[in-house]
Amino acid sequence: MRSTLNDVLNKSFHSNMHNIYTVLPGKIETYDAIKKKASVKPMIKKNVRNDIISYPIITDVPVIFPSSRDSAIIFSISKGDGCLLLFSCESMENFLSSTLSNDVEPGDNRKFSLTDAICLPGLYTFSNPGKTSTVIGTEIIYKNYKITIDSTGITLNSNDASFWKPNILPVDPFTGLPHGGVNAGIVKLRGA
Repeated sequence: MRSTLNDVLNKSFHSNMHNIYTVLPGKIETYDAIKKKASVKPMIKKNVRNDIISYPIITDVPVIFPSSRDSAIIFSISKGDGCLLLFSCESMENFLSSTLSNDVEPGDNRKFSLTDAICLPGLYTFSNPGKTSTVIGTEIIYKNYKITIDSTGITLNSNDASFWKPNILPVDPFTGLPHGGVNAGIVKLRGA
């Protein structure tokens, strides 16, 4: 049986699609907080013509946090944390070694390659969702510490007896009165 042009094009297209990466869930293997780069294991296996194979660990993956030149929200990352891997449409090598002052040439013809991954921390499964919250507002959680900002004000919350340190905030910033040595539990701050 002869192949039609459509059959040949479909086969070529699907063959090339096996080497184009867009996004994959991943798991952190190692993290360098100074350079903000990780080694990440993709967590969905690859199906190549019904041959199921595991992806290799991807090294030197830049990790992104919400940030600007003057400020950032940065949090700790540990081995086993979930993430989303994004894959650049151009080679990232020259960009990652640049100063961000000028646009750079890609350096080679790679597109959507595993080696050009970017890590966005925080992707988990439904059965293991990581830290969760039902608050209507904003909540910052670290282990058993919480800062909640909602329509009632700012709440600092912990079960840890060393949580409230009066020497850090010796005076209530809203009333000007001493805190009174509250050691643990919930501290509610309200604006005027």
